[in-house]
Amino acid sequence: MKKYPKTIEEVLFGFENIETVEKLRDLIKNTLLDVQETVKRGSITYVLGGKDFLRINLAKSHVDLGFINGTRISSMLLKRRGRGRSWRHVEVKTPDDVENPEIKRLILRASELFQL
Repeated sequence: MKKYPKTIEEVLFGFENIETVEKLRDLIKNTLLDVQETVKRGSITYVLGGKDFLRINLAKSHVDLGFINGTRISSMLLKRRGRGRSWRHVEVKTPDDVENPEIKRLILRASELFQL
């Protein structure tokens, strides 16, 4: 059985692009004041109303912002990756990428749709 990190510190340990992750975490927490941040299955996971709705995964060359039910959101930034049918992802490569207003719009829209 694979052992996953259980804390934010464990998830981030050894990751080179910390500034991008921290900036993205701040954006999410400052945009959605009632969101809870936790770690599930080795990913930084955001919870609204007791349900997971957003996830940060770390890749070698980027930070992956994953939207559960991302198929319900329209954006050129969202890509399908992996086997999750309803998941959509945004690749965030640099801290400057986090400043793209489309990312904040996607976070807000995802939270609106998730709470319907």
